[in-house]
Amino acid sequence: VAVAANTGGTIAFDDLNVMTTTGNAVALDNNTGATVTINDMVVNSTISGSGLTATNGGSLSVTGTNTIDTVAGVGLNLSGVTILAAGATFESVDVTAGTTNGIALQDLTGGVVTVGANTGTAGDGGMLTTTGTAISVDNVAGAVFNDVMVNNLAMAGQGINVTNQIA
Repeated sequence: VAVAANTGGTIAFDDLNVMTTTGNAVALDNNTGATVTINDMVVNSTISGSGLTATNGGSLSVTGTNTIDTVAGVGLNLSGVTILAAGATFESVDVTAGTTNGIALQDLTGGVVTVGANTGTAGDGGMLTTTGTAISVDNVAGAVFNDVMVNNLAMAGQGINVTNQIA
């Protein structure tokens, strides 16, 4: 699913189920002035590519039950977008053999990004197995991680890196 170069309007997805073997499962890029809403999403990316990528402008809301499962790609990559008041909520994000980040959040304004339903059970929010930084958060208005496990292979990257948080 690719949504790109929209300058206005609302693009809505309800009950989105994406299964792919290569390439990004859901890619939102350069949608300054547009709003993308996702309600109830299942992403399975079996070989390469990212789960959900939203970059370079626009507003985003992710509600309902949303899960991302990738092998080698970044599970969740949000950069340079506005998170609407409803937030961006993911029940779980799993990356089984990532070569970069498991979750990358950068330059986000507005609402909160939440990963994990806070069940109190380790791993219910996802398992991030990567050789890079498992969770990278830079200049983000709000981020919450519940019950997410990090497995940093070969200790090549950092488990969690948080920088430049918005006050």
